[in-house]
Amino acid sequence: MQDNLDIKLMSGGYTNSNIVLNSQVKLSIVFVLIFLLKTNFLVSELFHNFGFPYLRFQKLIFFILPGIYIYLRAKANNNIRLQNFFVVFIFIIISYFLEKIVHGYNNDPDAMDHINRWIYIYIGYLILTNVGVKYLEFILKSVITLILFNSLLIYLDIFGVINLANISQGSGNLTGRLNSAINLNIFSDINILALFCIYWLSYLKSPYTFFKINIPKYFYLIFFLGLPFFQSTRGSFLILLSGFLLYTYDKWNYWNIKKKIILIFIMIILFFIQSNIFSILIENSSLFQRLSFTSINLNRAEELQDGRILQIFSSYQNFLSSPFTGVGFQNATLGFYDEIVRSNFQYTQILASGGLILFVFYLLMIFKLFGYSLKLIKHNLLVKSCIIFVLVALTFRRPDPYFAILCSVVFYMHLLMKSKRL
Repeated sequence: MQDNLDIKLMSGGYTNSNIVLNSQVKLSIVFVLIFLLKTNFLVSELFHNFGFPYLRFQKLIFFILPGIYIYLRAKANNNIRLQNFFVVFIFIIISYFLEKIVHGYNNDPDAMDHINRWIYIYIGYLILTNVGVKYLEFILKSVITLILFNSLLIYLDIFGVINLANISQGSGNLTGRLNSAINLNIFSDINILALFCIYWLSYLKSPYTFFKINIPKYFYLIFFLGLPFFQSTRGSFLILLSGFLLYTYDKWNYWNIKKKIILIFIMIILFFIQSNIFSILIENSSLFQRLSFTSINLNRAEELQDGRILQIFSSYQNFLSSPFTGVGFQNATLGFYDEIVRSNFQYTQILASGGLILFVFYLLMIFKLFGYSLKLIKHNLLVKSCIIFVLVALTFRRPDPYFAILCSVVFYMHLLMKSKRL
């Protein structure tokens, strides 16, 4: 296979003069990433606010046509992949069967939207995994560059330079957060993905440079963390924290005794002054205020109107009422709180929607897409970080098309480990 040849040509990293990247494939990858990362959506909104009509046929231009080109090229090279088709297909069929037959809903847009999200993720995954492993570095670097562009547009709106999505300081329940016509939580998570990608490239010995300009990594850290803190999003922070802990754990095995002693000493000091540190953070940061208000205690959640906890409670109770086939997507959280109509906590949402039958295939699909195998999870740091990213994200968010980037990274790590390249 072509991938085996490409892997043999790689030395020291992924940059090798013997490996030639096709310009048409690179352009197709960029178009697909523009769609997965919602860059086309932001640009269309920006132009619309300048009086231009919305960009039409975005899905066709940025997703379907470049995807077809990549597929046809893979077919011409006899290298077509349909990895994990069976498990994704079964999950989608069971979801559809439960909604339409068992629960008998003729029209449930939210349920269909959930299925469509996974279809987009899987198609994006197929597109990115059919370009070949030699494009992995290009994919990751393009992801970072596009997210830089996304964030720049959003920051310009926040500071009033342009009007992208009517972003303003929130009030009422959004006090300390941003009010916007777009879902800034998703873009905050995507910013954290950029930090993961920067680390992955360093791990692969191919550091990211901005159009061949070496910029200190702390700049990217500050730049990408700005939006999650402006938005005060707990989910993004927890994804970042999980990645940091994983990174520290990995480095621990390579540190000398001096560095380990210093880290232990710092942790001891932090332990004794933690209350003072948290008080300062809570006082000066809306993000840490929201974290401090988070409680798994139902009475406290009701008092604080913490929607996330109320979503979990509602959907879990509905699961208990029908543990095998669930109560259907549109009923998953109903019957407890008027303002709670859906749970973003995907685990209880799926349990309540389709019971244990759907939940088992849901977890299996996540494992196969974002972990691939227990051996790969155990031995490959990038795969560990991918599956942790997704598992944490799904506690706060619904699945999103950019997940396709994560599962394509996992698949290429599988190829590289299989060839004993990593």
